[in-house]
Amino acid sequence: MNVNNFYENSKINCEFNRIFATFISINFILIRAINLRDYWINLINQVDCITEVFLWDWHIDDYYNRDSKALDKMCCKRGGFISYVSFNPMEFRMLPNILKITDVSQLLSLVVAKWAIEDAVHNKSENFNGFTSAIILGV
Repeated sequence: MNVNNFYENSKINCEFNRIFATFISINFILIRAINLRDYWINLINQVDCITEVFLWDWHIDDYYNRDSKALDKMCCKRGGFISYVSFNPMEFRMLPNILKITDVSQLLSLVVAKWAIEDAVHNKSENFNGFTSAIILGV
């Protein structure tokens, strides 16, 4: 059996051919870039986005040791860190007890999804339908 013929004639392939997708918005949080413009500016200008740890985020004495063999310590104090992102739990109707047990990556995903929806609504064409739209997240 020819594999190419199988996929060309398969029911799944026929179903995928009927799906029409349009990207209306691309949003993300990257190192020193929270939008596409900042990302391209950093890329074009060859900005080194790897920095030393911010002192207010990390107590160096607690985690850093120049000796790579030191137990429970890191021998590096540089890394790629995202900028602070404002998060209002009330905007997402999150209860305080849920907020305490929610991972930061989930909270950031909510913010990025909100940005994507806002962009889609702002840039929407006459064919935009919020009920048949989707947000795809990658972490």
